[in-house]
Amino acid sequence: MTLDKLGTELVDEFLGRLNRQFYYDGPKKAFFWDRSLLIQAIQAPAVYLYERGIRREFPVEKYREILNVVIAGIQHHGNTAKIEHFGRYFLTSVQSHMRSYHGDAYYQDAIATRNVCAGIDAGRIFRKKTPPTDSTVEILATAAKLAAQKRGRKKAKVVPVPEPDLFACMAPAAPQQASSRRPA
Repeated sequence: MTLDKLGTELVDEFLGRLNRQFYYDGPKKAFFWDRSLLIQAIQAPAVYLYERGIRREFPVEKYREILNVVIAGIQHHGNTAKIEHFGRYFLTSVQSHMRSYHGDAYYQDAIATRNVCAGIDAGRIFRKKTPPTDSTVEILATAAKLAAQKRGRKKAKVVPVPEPDLFACMAPAAPQQASSRRPA
C-alpha cells in the first residue's frame, strides 16, 4: 500500500462510518454538505500532532483509536437527534478532545515511541534495510494544509494609469503680480 492510499483509505473509512452511523435517517444531501467539515475533523488529530513535531512516529492504529474514542463519546453522551449540523459538532468534538483532554497524552506517547525507535535505529546504523516508518500523521497533516489553502486565481494588481491633462493644450497663463497697493 502506498503512502497516498493510506491517508485516502483512512479518510474514506471514517467518512463511510460517519455516514452510516449519523446520517442514516436524514437526507443524503446533508452528508455531502458536511463532507468537507468531516474530512477536516478526521485530519484534525494529525494537524495537532504535526504542529508539535510528530511526523512519522504515530502508528495508524493509534490514530484510528483517537477517532473511535471521539465517535464512541458522541454516541454515548451526545444527543444526536438534537444536532442540526453534525459536521460542525464532530469537528468541535475532535478539536476539543485533542486540545483539552487527551492531546498531551498522545503527544507523550508519540515522543516515547520516537525515543524507543531512535534507540533501536542507533543499533541498526550499519544495516542496509530499515523498517518503514508509519507516516499517517504526516500525510493527513499535509492534506489538511493543502485543503486549507485559498483556491482560485489571484487578481492582478491594479496599476494606476496617469490620466491625460485636459488643459495641457492651453498656453500657461502669465503669473499675476501682486499689487503693492492696499485696497481702500
